[in-house]
Amino acid sequence: LAGTAWAKSQKYGKFHNIEGGPYLLFEGKTDGYSAYRIPSLIVMDKDILNEKCGTHFKDNVLLALVEGRKNSAHDVGVVDMLGKFSLDGGKTWGEQKIIFTFGNEVGKYGNPTVVLDKDTGLLNIVHMSATKATGFNYNTFNIRGKIKDDLTFEWEEPINISLPKDPNIKRGAADGVRADTLMVGPGKAVQIKSGKYDGRIIVPASNNGSSFVIYSDDHGLTWKRSEVAGSGNECEAAVLDNGEVVMVVRDGAGCCNYHPRQFQKLSYSKDGGETWYIKEKFTTLRTPICMASLYNAGGKLLLSYPDSFHTRVNLSVGETTDGETWTSRLIYGGAAGYSCMDGDKEGNVYVLAEIGKVNYSDAIGFAKIDLK
Repeated sequence: LAGTAWAKSQKYGKFHNIEGGPYLLFEGKTDGYSAYRIPSLIVMDKDILNEKCGTHFKDNVLLALVEGRKNSAHDVGVVDMLGKFSLDGGKTWGEQKIIFTFGNEVGKYGNPTVVLDKDTGLLNIVHMSATKATGFNYNTFNIRGKIKDDLTFEWEEPINISLPKDPNIKRGAADGVRADTLMVGPGKAVQIKSGKYDGRIIVPASNNGSSFVIYSDDHGLTWKRSEVAGSGNECEAAVLDNGEVVMVVRDGAGCCNYHPRQFQKLSYSKDGGETWYIKEKFTTLRTPICMASLYNAGGKLLLSYPDSFHTRVNLSVGETTDGETWTSRLIYGGAAGYSCMDGDKEGNVYVLAEIGKVNYSDAIGFAKIDLK
């Protein structure tokens, strides 16, 4: 009872080094959901949308996606994919919308991993889904959609990009992920915008403890798998100014064990993610076991992560211009977990992150990062 009373008396921590916000976009125990987790953020360029989709947006469209977990913060239960839109750079947000749902059936639309195709204007939402009735045997899909002026989508038929299913493999982890599950993201995917691999869509992924990417050269219709980059899961990627692909990988070794010293690690590719000339390079950014996000902000590689060896706390953004020397700035002082960064060609960078009073699953916060 004393612990419950203490938890209820706690307040959210302070935000630092931000220009706009903060805003609590999704807060647990509201709108019929016990908790919101797994943030995915994308800034959709208005010029691409207006040209390719025939829309009439005056500003970029920000879309914040999350998993809305009705029963609890746990990975299984009734889990919908939800979204909110902003048309003014994140200053105001529209009402919460259900993007994908199984209704009241115990099932999950999870790990949203998004990218806007610059050539087609279609939003690709790569994700995993399963129901209790199927034993939570996840399939992985890409759904492409054309946005309209009223912020609804014309969705195409889902494209199943799952790995071959092995009937002899039994359910493994508590969340249903098995050795034959193609686990994507979460967060965002990336598209190469120039050079030899112009137009290639790259989705960070993992399977059975190994990290890699899947990539598409035909706008998300068919996919190929890269070589293994290293061990771990829950990955995000960015494209550097020189055309290289860099991926941050969550080190999941001994997930429930105590880790006195652990650091964020990166993988590097020179051929559009097909192979990795640096498979696992550790940074100087300390971390618990937790998903992190990457974004290339005009030659500055940014990495958002919880800055602690011991627990998910202190959302921070690391910065490097050479891949060797890192500086870090605190964004949120308090419980903090998964995050997703994205930005625009005007130089604005935004972060959507799990934050809390006591637990990182208390809420999803949004802010514009001050990079000065």
